[in-house]
Amino acid sequence: ERVGREAMWRAGGLGCAMTIIDPSGGDVERLEGAAALIFGHYQLRAGSSIVIISNSGINPVPIEAAQLCKQAGLTVIAITALTHSKDVPSRHKSGQKLYDIADIVIDTHTPRGDSAIPLEGSDLKVGATSTLAGVFIMQNIIVEAAQVMQSNNYAPPVVVSANVPEGDKHNLAIKERYFRQLSRYVVDTADVLT
Repeated sequence: ERVGREAMWRAGGLGCAMTIIDPSGGDVERLEGAAALIFGHYQLRAGSSIVIISNSGINPVPIEAAQLCKQAGLTVIAITALTHSKDVPSRHKSGQKLYDIADIVIDTHTPRGDSAIPLEGSDLKVGATSTLAGVFIMQNIIVEAAQVMQSNNYAPPVVVSANVPEGDKHNLAIKERYFRQLSRYVVDTADVLT
């Protein structure tokens, strides 16, 4: 979830991106069928892209999320650790892993088990690496997407820091343009009481 939040409404990010939130905070990642409940609250638009982040890539929720998105016509991009994923069994009844389903797979190159620094005199390791690798990858995706938009004569909807004087006005224009597509539920603003 931390890596996914990098894509939504951050200074220097793109205002056309949103994060799909697992309300359980990851507690149901091993529960088959949970992805349909989570994604049932969002509009999956054919032709869009989705980045699914799962270090292990073996749990049912990211696997089923990828399946649902592919069926809906989205391009599925996976950020996952191939070394780890290929070394452990899938927890999904299909036997598939996230990298089996994704259209584009970006390998974090994090080690099996995620942690990298061995504790002296122990088999245990500390220093999880997946968050740092994932954030780096996500920021690179955002930069590349903005550059591609610009090179195709499309003004990238770059979010400006709310802590600079011009930020609020600039960001409000982006919000007004993308709010309806990024809403968890379709909202008719005429029905909203102010």
